[in-house]
Amino acid sequence: MCGAVAYTILALDAARRSGEGISISTFGIWAMIAWITAITTNQERGNPYVPALYATGATTVTIILVFHGRWGWTSFDSIVFVLVVVCLGVWSFLGSRPALIMSVLAATIASLPYILMTWKDPLLSPIVPNSLFLATNVLSFFAAKRWTVEDRLYAGASALQCIALVVPRLIS
Repeated sequence: MCGAVAYTILALDAARRSGEGISISTFGIWAMIAWITAITTNQERGNPYVPALYATGATTVTIILVFHGRWGWTSFDSIVFVLVVVCLGVWSFLGSRPALIMSVLAATIASLPYILMTWKDPLLSPIVPNSLFLATNVLSFFAAKRWTVEDRLYAGASALQCIALVVPRLIS
């Protein structure tokens, strides 16, 4: 529920501000990674709901950005897009569990510029959505039934990313 509220806030903000400061490519690539994570988690009989929620949220923001014409592509977007292709290749050749692990790694790498931006200027990072994402990931991590990659890796890695986004704002 917290994650849905967080993405609703981000989507409404993107619609209100015409998506200023964010691009279709970045959110679209994040959505692809989250969809890969959600589907592979489901295939491995883990809890796909949080990554599916994030995939839906990122897809919604991407659609809003399309309507606002927020086109853009950075060299880092190219790197993350290559990671999406690698995830798909791993999925095709090695199966869903290695693809799940690769997609979590790709999501972590994709979050690094945002984390660095937050540490450089904490006021640029939206504290309410990031705190809600943190709560979602922590709850998902501790609510998991098993101590398996399928049940805890995504939530654990995402919680660590969110901590790196929330802490700078709290100490600034």
